[in-house]
Amino acid sequence: MLVRRHRKAQPMEMMDTTVVSAIKSAMSQWAFSSPMVVVWMAGILFAFGRWRRSPKVSLLVIVSCGLSLLVTLVMPIVTHLAFTLVRPNVASMPAVSMCVSLVWACLAAVSSGLLIYAALVDRPERGR
Repeated sequence: MLVRRHRKAQPMEMMDTTVVSAIKSAMSQWAFSSPMVVVWMAGILFAFGRWRRSPKVSLLVIVSCGLSLLVTLVMPIVTHLAFTLVRPNVASMPAVSMCVSLVWACLAAVSSGLLIYAALVDRPERGR
């Protein structure tokens, strides 16, 4: 009788599985974010189209939309990986959740601030 011995998963194999799991989880979240992804990509394309007319405003819009796009696409993966790597230590999960949320909130605030600034910068003064 042949007995199979299960070999212990190596750290690299576990990391590969974790990354694949994170990407699968992120794909479901991306489906719900797809309307905003389309808007941000359209904003980037529109800003490139108006580059000659208004380069400073276009650059701000591109950076803002690009940052929002990056946060939307990367956030689900990083969040999943953070919770997967912390799972053995359940007590630290609230702290990890708070840190991850704070980072994403700060990046979203920077993105929104850039967009607001882009809307108001280089406006000609109207004479009264």
